[in-house]
Amino acid sequence: TNHIHHTSHNMRNTFLEELIEPEACLTLRKTMQKVLTNGNAAVGEHSMVIDGVRRYFEHTISPLDNAHLLCANRDISKRVRAYKELETLKCALSNAKEGILATTLNWQLFFANERIVSEFRLLGDVKNYNICDLVDHNTIVQWNNMITDIRRENSSMRYLIPKSLNGEEQGTYEVFANILLNESGEEILW
Repeated sequence: TNHIHHTSHNMRNTFLEELIEPEACLTLRKTMQKVLTNGNAAVGEHSMVIDGVRRYFEHTISPLDNAHLLCANRDISKRVRAYKELETLKCALSNAKEGILATTLNWQLFFANERIVSEFRLLGDVKNYNICDLVDHNTIVQWNNMITDIRRENSSMRYLIPKSLNGEEQGTYEVFANILLNESGEEILW
């Protein structure tokens, strides 16, 4: 009741449509119908503008008896905004002019933007590639040293690494690297 600014006493004999926005009401009603149909609790999400700010909620609706349902809401606005920010960042990374990649610490590609995909002629899911198959052994040795430096300094590092193609040096890569955790807690070298 906090997120709709009503006390439970004020809500008695009030229709759901009188309390919340039509779109949120429709979402809640769909979840309620699932509960009434299968007799089990169901989870859904809805959003509403509160005090001029769009807020996002996860709702769990459970049957209490044959005539009543219990709806518990949890504010998930921070999670939704963080997800949207990550999607925006991922789009920016994918469209950057510079080559950007991320690997697990066993060198399995985790992310590669269009520049890297094009330069290394990667096909399909980049996670099917190991960076060791794409760059020479000396580059891997330098990257291993870079990981050691990042861990020792506990910060991002900047390097110039020779760019080799078929064993011949073709210029240099300017590398800005850091180790970040992915959503499952695995270390990823960016």
